[in-house]
Amino acid sequence: MTDGSNIAAWTRTDSKVLHVLASVLAQQNRESQAVALLECVLGADPENSSVHRALGGLYLELERFGEALEMADAALAAGPEKRVREGLLLVRCHALWGLGRTEEAEEVMQLYINERRRP
Repeated sequence: MTDGSNIAAWTRTDSKVLHVLASVLAQQNRESQAVALLECVLGADPENSSVHRALGGLYLELERFGEALEMADAALAAGPEKRVREGLLLVRCHALWGLGRTEEAEEVMQLYINERRRP
């Protein structure tokens, strides 16, 4: 498909390629375009936790804290491995802090510290 008219069908097949393209856009300081692309991928593949993680990080950079929190929570719900979970906890903490929910942010940071201490 070359015209992009059916992006939903295309992203189901090629979401990994689009995810890489979004990473390249973000590295070029084109975060808004990366977000738009990943949102399309997520629309076609809503269970894709790697897209949730990537969007969470981009939303943080754009100070879209509520959306970053939603993405971190969605990715955490998928039960990621320890290293990924730790990163998501940091995204969640930063998002909560940005929303002014400092007590919750501190609780999440303590959870992160406790998890880092475990082998």
